[in-house]
Amino acid sequence: MLTINLEREQRANMPNRYKRIGPEELSAGLDCLGLTAGKFARLVGTQRKRVLQWLEPSDAKGEDIPHNVNALLHLMLSDPENMNRLLVLADEYIEEEDAE
Repeated sequence: MLTINLEREQRANMPNRYKRIGPEELSAGLDCLGLTAGKFARLVGTQRKRVLQWLEPSDAKGEDIPHNVNALLHLMLSDPENMNRLLVLADEYIEEEDAE
């Protein structure tokens, strides 16, 4: 029994490995949802330029797409109402900067 607990704790301390998506899958998902890079950036809490970097081909200077972005994309694709919920949450939680 103790061995099992130690193995579990060792696994808990190891980095998780997630299925990664590439720029093509992200682009197809955004097209399917009718989202621009800017609107998607707002939904996932990043800047538009970061989404544009994710959309660059892997052989270019594209960045790895984080797991949470993959999860949110698939959540929105699974049910359009999820995207509407995220839009409402984004509007509630994003603090707009005052234009000077």
